[in-house]
Amino acid sequence: SAASDVYKRQEGEHDYDSIVSAIIMERYDANKRDAIFANLEMARDTTSVLDEDKRAEYLKEYTDYQSYRIKAKEIAKEVLAKLK
Repeated sequence: SAASDVYKRQEGEHDYDSIVSAIIMERYDANKRDAIFANLEMARDTTSVLDEDKRAEYLKEYTDYQSYRIKAKEIAKEVLAKLK
């Protein structure tokens, strides 16, 4: 039925999201993520007292985090494909 299809799709999406979150949290706990986003805001603020090396470090931290998120999503898709 359409209702069971919707349920299965929602359940699958939840599984995907849970896998992605678990992979990301393995490397980046909530405190680390908070620090990355706080540092990013400081790095984007041209009036902040950061020197250019620190600014570059904070921007790279954020870029690395985003790259890992993309990788986590790819891994989650692979895991789910193997479970089908």
